[in-house]
Amino acid sequence: PHAGGKFRRKGADVEVDVPVQFDEAVLGATVEVPTLEATKATVKIPAGTPDGTQLRLRGKGAGDKKGGRGDLYGTVQIIVPKDISAEARDLLKRFAELTRPPRD
Repeated sequence: PHAGGKFRRKGADVEVDVPVQFDEAVLGATVEVPTLEATKATVKIPAGTPDGTQLRLRGKGAGDKKGGRGDLYGTVQIIVPKDISAEARDLLKRFAELTRPPRD
């Protein structure tokens, strides 16, 4: 269920967005990243990964003039659900109570 966005080229390096569910960013997960080939690569999302984090996949970018390959950078884009169930809302409120530091 992880579909990346369009590729952006920067020389031999390539960037692509990697959609990540909120719970995957908090707890950590292994997700698929689209590549320039017909296959997808998998990458580990470390627990506590913030939005915008770039994950490097060496040698998965575009070819360069010297016959080498650049790198592929997957940019984590945390998905925020718009519609959630009442149960999920209650659990999220409880999560916030347990994790939010007190405000002064």
